[in-house]
Amino acid sequence: DNPSDYIQRDMEGSDSDTRRRASKDLIRGMCKQYEEKTTQICSEYVAKLLQQYSLNPHQQWRAKDAALQLVLAVSVKSMSQNFGVSETNKYIDIMEIFSTKVLPEISMANVNALPFIRADSIKFIAVFRNQFSIEQMKSLLPPLISHLRSEHAVVATYAAIGIEKLLLVKDKRPGSNEKTYRFGKNDVQPFLEDLFKGLFQVLDNADMPDNAYVMKAIMRCLNTAQETIVPVSTIVLGKTVAYLNKICGNPSNPRFNHYLFESIAILVSKVCQTENVVIDTFESNLFPPFQQILVQDVIEFAPYVFQILAQLLELRPGSGTPGMGFSAPYTALFPPLLSPVLWERKGNVPALVRLLQAYLRKDATWLANENRIPPILGIFQKLLASRATEEYAFSLLGTVFITMSPQQLDSYVRDLFNLILNRLQAKKDLKIVRFMTLFMSVIACKYDANFLHSCLDRVQKDILFMLIKQVWLPAFDEKMILSNQEKKIFAVGMTKLATETSSPVLSQDPSLFAMLVRAILIVVAPEIEEAKIMQLNNGLIVESDKEEDEVSFDSTFSKLQFASTGIDNDPVPEIKDPNQFLARSLAHLGSLYPAKYSASLTSCLSKEQYVVLQGFLTQAGVAFQ
Repeated sequence: DNPSDYIQRDMEGSDSDTRRRASKDLIRGMCKQYEEKTTQICSEYVAKLLQQYSLNPHQQWRAKDAALQLVLAVSVKSMSQNFGVSETNKYIDIMEIFSTKVLPEISMANVNALPFIRADSIKFIAVFRNQFSIEQMKSLLPPLISHLRSEHAVVATYAAIGIEKLLLVKDKRPGSNEKTYRFGKNDVQPFLEDLFKGLFQVLDNADMPDNAYVMKAIMRCLNTAQETIVPVSTIVLGKTVAYLNKICGNPSNPRFNHYLFESIAILVSKVCQTENVVIDTFESNLFPPFQQILVQDVIEFAPYVFQILAQLLELRPGSGTPGMGFSAPYTALFPPLLSPVLWERKGNVPALVRLLQAYLRKDATWLANENRIPPILGIFQKLLASRATEEYAFSLLGTVFITMSPQQLDSYVRDLFNLILNRLQAKKDLKIVRFMTLFMSVIACKYDANFLHSCLDRVQKDILFMLIKQVWLPAFDEKMILSNQEKKIFAVGMTKLATETSSPVLSQDPSLFAMLVRAILIVVAPEIEEAKIMQLNNGLIVESDKEEDEVSFDSTFSKLQFASTGIDNDPVPEIKDPNQFLARSLAHLGSLYPAKYSASLTSCLSKEQYVVLQGFLTQAGVAFQ
């Protein structure tokens, strides 16, 4: 009677209070202790049930339903909801059962017959997806696509779930721990037209409105297809925009909403990056519903809208001439983005910051000419005042310094650093220290050590040296969490502080040289025993494959994983390897001042650190005199 309830109980395992679930748990427990004997007894029952079904399938469908459920109970030894079965019962031939009892069912032309058996068969495929070869997976796509046309909402939804699960399967590359999808874009490309036609047909089924399972399947198909989606992108974009218009007035299913926006983000990413001439088409389709969302103040959708607007702006080709400005829609959008009401909602902050960063990267000169920088810095001040948003404050300010010239920044520098140092003085903890020192590293990377010194001198003369000794360097003896990009910025920034001939460190406090080199090695060589830097993936602790992270969202801010364009706050994209940069910078310094600084390293570095440094020098083909 309730398709959603049935699917949650049967497919997601929310049937803990049922007799069927209790029976399956009992059998699995018995298999742990008496696997061979339990398997033998259960196999006899399965055979009897299947024989009973074969005599009259339409009357005895419950027999096969029970048989397939019994097979699942006795066959699975280890599995997870995300990754399927990883270990099976060695006394059960899963592929033989599949070939003789499951495949014939889903190969029947009448997709509306025996709906419970069809659902069980598709569930079997989804559960044992890891056991199929790529050839078997390819052969399963056509019958699964056919079942998307079933008049039974559960069967059609199961078909969508089965397709989505097959596309998730990964294999390790030979000789590597890296995993790649078993199903690639070229494998799915021949089926795209029928696939999306069927998925959208299920989505239109009134028996299951806002079907999150199907929208997730659409998202997964788009991600698998990559740029091969271009030929059908117009149809897919039109349908997703139609669903977006439909739910704007009454957002009721957060999971459906999230997968819908992820799907739009994939379309923008794959199609616009492949053919950027279509960005205008995407904007003309997306701006009306986005405008409706913002005007009607649909709080749940605003962060999604700001992320996709940022994505579109980042992908839009620039004019090539600084100061030319933006197209009319983006120009009109900018003033409302500075509204205090938007920034009061913490869920908006990450997305709004990214959108402002996109404006800055695209044309900071126009923003400066239009006197838009003071309100942006006012937003920085507001974000800095709260521990919950200070990370985004420094991220925004870093982009301001990366995209603008020292002359454009000159009138703001003293007040900005006053705010930062006052915030540090108010509450000095590792979190604020990390954000502040990373921001200072950005300045050193983008410009030089002398410019950073001059900025801080506006507040207090030579305060840079005190900050390095008492705040900056001690932080690396703590358990600091850094992403790979943050490591690079810290390493390059400190390398410039330590080795540039114009650096005030060398001219006024050379004792800091070896201490900075030691800190750099702690950052770039975490394998050293005394290092305490935790290696993370893009700043996030990740315990599962990336594709599962996009399903996580909350009531405040939900990051769209597929809205990333790869554009970030890297002040030195030309430097690819910070280790090589350190080695060459030391070699250059040593060539100018032989033996002046190298001796200090032997007393400051541990034996392990010194060996690592020598390795960097050898790899770069240089020496530090």
